[in-house]
Amino acid sequence: MEQLSNLLNVIYINVINLNMSIWTFYFIAFVWLSLDSMGLPLPYEGMLLITGALVGAGFINPLEAIILTIFSTVFGACLSFLIGTRLKFLTSKVSTKYKNILDHILYLIEGEKGFFILIIVRFLPGIRHFSSYIAGISRVNLKDFFLPTTIGSSIWSIFVLMVGFSGIESVKMFKENSLLASLILVITITLFGYIYFSLHKHSKRLLKVKKGEIYEKETTN
Repeated sequence: MEQLSNLLNVIYINVINLNMSIWTFYFIAFVWLSLDSMGLPLPYEGMLLITGALVGAGFINPLEAIILTIFSTVFGACLSFLIGTRLKFLTSKVSTKYKNILDHILYLIEGEKGFFILIIVRFLPGIRHFSSYIAGISRVNLKDFFLPTTIGSSIWSIFVLMVGFSGIESVKMFKENSLLASLILVITITLFGYIYFSLHKHSKRLLKVKKGEIYEKETTN
């Protein structure tokens, strides 16, 4: 990972020193962000931060940076989704233990809150990379996957680009305002905790409905 971070620094320096054309950088960024979106262990936020920094330095047009990063991310996610649609046959070969976990996740995505779940996962490193494959395995179609993925990816990409654009000033702000940083951290953890437990409870009910447990209980009473 350190070598990849060093590579990002080299790319940044080469653009700044005009040893690399902007179009070459665009191509590298597109491939980098697309592959990361498909699950390859590349520093996704690192590329976004450098792109934002290049915007701040005046080397990249802000609109072009936004379009590039969002399009690359969504492109990779859609490819993962399409690959996932080809992996549905593997679900029948999964052991019972993991089959229940997979059913749990699939019913979250296919349920009423699936749209919001697909938005939320774009903010969660690691989870977002494989959520696209799982969405492909589910009964969600590409159209219903594309919109929430684009929304979530757009919000996160623009946020990180803005951090890269502001550069060291944003880091100084959090260092000088440790209380603010701690408050943001607590709010974030609380928010994701609430979302997780709410979705967990919702998905358990969906699975019970599917298995007929609720129906059996009601008819028995």
